[in-house]
Amino acid sequence: MTDIARRVHNVEAQLDAAFGTPLWLRHNYTEPRVNYAVTDLVQPGWTTFDVGSNFGGITVALSRLVGPRGAVCGFEANPIIAARCQQELLRSGAFNAQLYSCAIYKRSGEMIDLFLSENQVADSIYYKTDRSIKVQTVALDDFVARTGLAPQFVKMDIEGAEADALVGFERTIDTHRPIMILEHAPPNNTCFDFLCAKGYLAIDLQNYRTLRSPEDVLPGTVVTDVLYAHTDKLHRTAYAEDLNPVAEATLYAGDFSWWQETLFRSRSLDLRPGRYLARLNFRADGQSNTMCGIWPDGEAAPIMRAHAASAALTVFARNMVFDTMGGAIHVFFQFFDTPDRSLAIDSVEILRVPGFERYREAFRISM
Repeated sequence: MTDIARRVHNVEAQLDAAFGTPLWLRHNYTEPRVNYAVTDLVQPGWTTFDVGSNFGGITVALSRLVGPRGAVCGFEANPIIAARCQQELLRSGAFNAQLYSCAIYKRSGEMIDLFLSENQVADSIYYKTDRSIKVQTVALDDFVARTGLAPQFVKMDIEGAEADALVGFERTIDTHRPIMILEHAPPNNTCFDFLCAKGYLAIDLQNYRTLRSPEDVLPGTVVTDVLYAHTDKLHRTAYAEDLNPVAEATLYAGDFSWWQETLFRSRSLDLRPGRYLARLNFRADGQSNTMCGIWPDGEAAPIMRAHAASAALTVFARNMVFDTMGGAIHVFFQFFDTPDRSLAIDSVEILRVPGFERYREAFRISM
């Protein structure tokens, strides 16, 4: 290697260390149910709010989708996490995104306790832990009045504070009727009741079923994401129709085997292009570091994955959504330490969600 080549190599290494690979050049596994709906609905030139930006996965996706004529306002209550989110926005070139470190609440200008979670993704003003910091609040109606930025789309995931945030956002909701995606944790139905009373349609993104009452949420659901929109806002999208997933294939225990000491996977399934749901019915009571999901045969990375302790996955990885351009896929469980031999598969149902292929664009912006 010549001296000039060595210098170039060193500079490239330093730049990579400083900036890394931007999120939009990697597969974005952040909140997959939300990310798919964001990609389906958000249009170039829109103003969008990401309330609860965390490390910026959805914020970056919104930035790519609204493009140079649009704007993204991200809100993250924890200033340490906000700093990491800002780094990701810079790394990803999200020049159309502005991050605000504040807690979205029903009133502005208050100092409240933010209780810190161990995993840094579930800080909350309601779910108490033994560590907390003081953060300042902002009501979204005040923010809109101050900036003149009224959103067409809002994603909100703030660990139990969504109802308070909606109270401080009511004037904008009544005037502009933005499309919204909110985290929903039964049996708390406050947000559902609030928005449905204002004429919003509710769609559960874990199964694409319209929710006409809170009882329509799948039994046993711990948390899900709900799309709220007025029907005229969904015109010319797949969500304008009743989405009734249809069974495509079912895998049973005998369809799975150990391929390596730490890899438990199914036989391959050939799927047509489209949007699919995977309902994983399995049992595990261990604490093995585990990833499970959907992997296309012959590809270097999965198209969908969840990563947690094996027992936790039985709660949070039962319903997955994924897109495929067609071809063979398999369901996998990858263990990164001692395999959890208590893992038992009852069934994995693969359902196709009709309608999305009619709205698939020839050109889709990378998230």
